[in-house]
Amino acid sequence: AQHHWANVTLTPSNNPNIVISENKRKVNYIELLHKNAPFSFTSAYSPTVIPVCTRPYSEGILGHPAFTSGKNYWEVDVSEKTAWILGVCQPKLGPTQTPFSLQQGSKYKPAHGYWVIGLQGPSHVFYEETPIFMTLTIPSRRIGVFLNYEASTISFFSVTHPIYLIYKFSGCSFPSEVFPYFNPMQCPRPMTLC
Repeated sequence: AQHHWANVTLTPSNNPNIVISENKRKVNYIELLHKNAPFSFTSAYSPTVIPVCTRPYSEGILGHPAFTSGKNYWEVDVSEKTAWILGVCQPKLGPTQTPFSLQQGSKYKPAHGYWVIGLQGPSHVFYEETPIFMTLTIPSRRIGVFLNYEASTISFFSVTHPIYLIYKFSGCSFPSEVFPYFNPMQCPRPMTLC
C-alpha cells in the first residue's frame, strides 16, 4: 500500500471552528467562546472578536486531489487526539452544513457516501450502516488509508509498530470521484498529514 503514496493536502474551510495550517497538512478544531454580544465570539487562542458560528460544529473537510481511479495511499498522525474521523467521501454527498449527533444516528455511512473510521474516547468506530464500536489493544497513533478504486476497497492500517490492518470496506460503490475526508471533531489537538 505504501508504494502508492498520494500527496494529499487539505482544502480550505469556511467553518470558523476549523484552522488549517499554511502548508495545508494540519487541521485543528478551535472552540469559539461567547463574548457578551449576541453576534460575536472570542477564540480561546486569540482575544480578537470573531463572528458568531451560527451552526453546531459537525463538519469535516476534504483533502485534495480527488481520485477517480488507481491505488492511492496517505497517512494521518492522530497521536494527540481523543476524537477524530477520517477516510474517503463522495463530494456530492460530502461535508454538509447539517448538524448531527452520534446518539441520533450518523450521516457517516457508505449509503451516504462516507467510508470512514474514527475514534471516540477509548473506542474506535467503523462507520458501516450501523456503526461498529471496538477498543483496540494497541492504540492507533498514525493511520494509513489505502484506496483501491478499481477493486472498490478502502483499507485502514495502524502504521505504529507493529503495522496491522484496522478495518477494510469492500464492495464500495464509487459512481464518481472521491476525496480524502478529515474531521478533527471537537478535540483541539491536531490531525496531521504525514
